[in-house]
Amino acid sequence: MVQIYIIQSIYFHQYSQENPTHTYRGLYFGHFAYHDCDICIHNLNETRKIIATGTIADNAGNETPFWILESDRAVNEQYEFNESLITSSSYIHETCISITHETGFTAIENFISLSKKLNYHLYPNILGKWVFGQLDLYRPFSDHYDMLSVQLKSAFRNQFTVSNLYQNNVNIGEIRFIVGQP
Repeated sequence: MVQIYIIQSIYFHQYSQENPTHTYRGLYFGHFAYHDCDICIHNLNETRKIIATGTIADNAGNETPFWILESDRAVNEQYEFNESLITSSSYIHETCISITHETGFTAIENFISLSKKLNYHLYPNILGKWVFGQLDLYRPFSDHYDMLSVQLKSAFRNQFTVSNLYQNNVNIGEIRFIVGQP
């Protein structure tokens, strides 16, 4: 299985460096991907399986949709992602997990790893795995910070969570996780 959110976080980081006036409004996953994926930012006229959708916006608020489509190509590159490199120095207080130093990873990698650890801490006895499902941003990520926190906002039947994302104590968005069977 392709860990699509990690692959896309690399794209997000590269795109934000090349286009610093664009921010990400949302990313919504609907399926698991088992093959390499393409990002389409033009008119969607495809019959391929849509793995995820999202929007980016420029400083004027003009939104551009994008789609992540599964191809028939085998995955040609992937890497092991050791989440403990991010979460080992985190601390949990009630329904919030935080780190107080930069990890060397992108903001989305940090937030996904922290959210996942928090979900397993709060709801350890699940049938399946906690998987990233959706991201909604109110403002762009910054790769420089003093503190990142994920605060559980709501949970439904211990199978679906919505959490607020904080960067330097400023709410920058929400992340959703769902229990799935990859």
